[in-house]
Amino acid sequence: MKKVIFGLIATILLSNFSFGQNNNLLNYTDAFLKNDVEIINLLLKNKDLKFDDVYISNLQNCKTENELISLLSKNNVQNSSELIAQIYKGIELTNNFKKDNQDFYKNDEVTRKKLLDEALEVSFANTNYNNVMNTTESRRSCYEQWQVAAGRCNRNFAIAGTGAVIAAGLTGGFGGLIAGGIAMANFWNCRQDALDDYNDCIN
Repeated sequence: MKKVIFGLIATILLSNFSFGQNNNLLNYTDAFLKNDVEIINLLLKNKDLKFDDVYISNLQNCKTENELISLLSKNNVQNSSELIAQIYKGIELTNNFKKDNQDFYKNDEVTRKKLLDEALEVSFANTNYNNVMNTTESRRSCYEQWQVAAGRCNRNFAIAGTGAVIAAGLTGGFGGLIAGGIAMANFWNCRQDALDDYNDCIN
């Protein structure tokens, strides 16, 4: 039933797209979410990450990729190079869209955001992105709440990442990497809060 509803919503949203390049935008959001799933899966391979205010402060002071890798390693990230490669891939997807879709930027920023939000809603439904779960727990009522909370974390992570496409001009390489590091920290902390609530529920 849920899949049918998601399909209807996606159809309605697609029919309401007013921008002629909607397929390019939808292809972009689909590709970006798939890349986000790769980042999420890589991130969740780690344990006991320390993404606190000190991490954020140190992250903003990083000047080189090697400094960033060192910082991630100090905060228990075991696959920092792989994560950085995927973040760069997201930046590349955004820049390629910007270069290939100049007509999109003839719209004002409010319209661009509206079109992006619509495309994301379709992509969320197409990819089942909100339900990327890594758990085998079976207590249904608590599990359903965990799905909702964790799905919101995934959704917010995608919105944070794709927001750069609204602004005209190419996205900065290392600056985009730092922004990606902050988004990862926010995602991780959101998921940990959801997991804490889940554990409180089952206990």
